[in-house]
Amino acid sequence: MTLSRGYPYKSVILSQTGRKQMLKLRIEGKNTDIQEYLKYIHADEVFEVNSISSLYPNRNSVYFRCYLEIELKDQKEGNIDE
Repeated sequence: MTLSRGYPYKSVILSQTGRKQMLKLRIEGKNTDIQEYLKYIHADEVFEVNSISSLYPNRNSVYFRCYLEIELKDQKEGNIDE
């Protein structure tokens, strides 16, 4: 399964408090691949990035992981219709 515009994801948790909806993402891949996807996510007009963790190496692997908290920009600005 993919997110908007073909972003792959490992796991997605939807948290809703009041009207604010936030996604917590775990991204896994090679260091350079993660950095490239983070550029796409920052440049995206749909998502607002609230936080990004450091890169953590996976055990016995060339892959890394990082965690993001994002929300829709329209929700952050309060422009979402219910």
